[in-house]
Amino acid sequence: MSINIQSSPYVSGMMSNVDILECILSGSLSVHPFNFSNLTGLGYNLSTTDFVLSVSKGRLLNIHEFEGRRYVVIPANDCVLMFTNEYIEIDKTIAGTFHSKVSRVSQGLGHFSTTLDPDWKGQLILSINNPTSTGIKVFLGEHGNMVTTVFYRLISPVKGNSHDNDQGRADLLLNYFAEPMKIFGKRKRYIQLENFIRNHFSLSINGKDEAKLDAEFKLDEFAVFFSQLQRLKERFDEDLISIEEKGMIIENGCYLYLKTREEKDIIKNCSLYEMLQKVEFVTCNEEGRKRVIECVEHNISKESSSEDCKAVLLLLKHIVNYEINTIRHRRRIAEQNRSIKPYISTKLPWRWDGTMVFLIISVIFFVSAAAGFFIASTGDSLADKLSYGFGQIGAALTALAIPFISVFINQIVNIRRKVQIKK
Repeated sequence: MSINIQSSPYVSGMMSNVDILECILSGSLSVHPFNFSNLTGLGYNLSTTDFVLSVSKGRLLNIHEFEGRRYVVIPANDCVLMFTNEYIEIDKTIAGTFHSKVSRVSQGLGHFSTTLDPDWKGQLILSINNPTSTGIKVFLGEHGNMVTTVFYRLISPVKGNSHDNDQGRADLLLNYFAEPMKIFGKRKRYIQLENFIRNHFSLSINGKDEAKLDAEFKLDEFAVFFSQLQRLKERFDEDLISIEEKGMIIENGCYLYLKTREEKDIIKNCSLYEMLQKVEFVTCNEEGRKRVIECVEHNISKESSSEDCKAVLLLLKHIVNYEINTIRHRRRIAEQNRSIKPYISTKLPWRWDGTMVFLIISVIFFVSAAAGFFIASTGDSLADKLSYGFGQIGAALTALAIPFISVFINQIVNIRRKVQIKK
């Protein structure tokens, strides 16, 4: 029997969890990192990185921690732009849409639904709005799922370029950062942020930083496993070339797909191998699934031809490749969250609001009072001079106190507001 490791027969429409797994196994869809707990009956729940840009404030929101979980508070009447933790790649036969989760809608959050274009590759930008009068707390990372993406098989594959957007849409970001005025000394930090987004962040969210990641993360928690995966991939490539040139490679009467105990353990620790073992999900490729599990567990070949042997090897190589890309993306997210920290703590823009106007007016009054005091010193008696001068200073201090009292009262009101917390 010829082994089929491709996805089920092409049928257009909305994908179920079975279809999603089939497409991942066949290579037409990738989600890095893949987490079974985020897989739903008809979609996949997406989480977010630490990049949370407030559109109204023009800056990145501060990150807080609670019991080891990171979160932000989306301000009232504000919209934020966020990037997904997940790196998604689809071919020309698949598209997607994004939908709000009921748990988020019940908090008061809204989501501007957009589309996932065919042939997409990269992280995704999400737009979340808070139309309520209170701040809403949302968790980041793998602890907080913001939206659900639903995948569709198209009636026919797209032709040519399906979109002309910058993948990851980093081109949109700089339009929403508030540019500070030069006189306030924050122009330099803004320029640093602009260069970071154009030259580093945009490459990262588009997945164009593989060489950099491999060079910089040689001693992290994934280093040993990553090296093992790369060696196994190279060995599979060598065997595939040999099979193509000479036919099946027979050793002691059978072909050994995995030659050592270490190689078997490597495959067992890969997320796609776990996917293959989900019998209740994967049903369309039963023959190919059984062959791969058999070669991992029993390390033997029952293939009747070089083509069948090659098919199983290609699936094993796909399992390894998928895990390599997952590790690279985990490193990518860690680097993104680390790199944006300097820009989170600094409020780049200096905004002209009511409080600023009060402060400026108060400073003018204070300067006027001081000038009046010294002018009065050339006048009549010392008592008159002091009386006039202190009167002017008193008036200025009263004016100066007005904005601070206003800010204080505003803070008291904000503290009394209940920040919604939905874990």
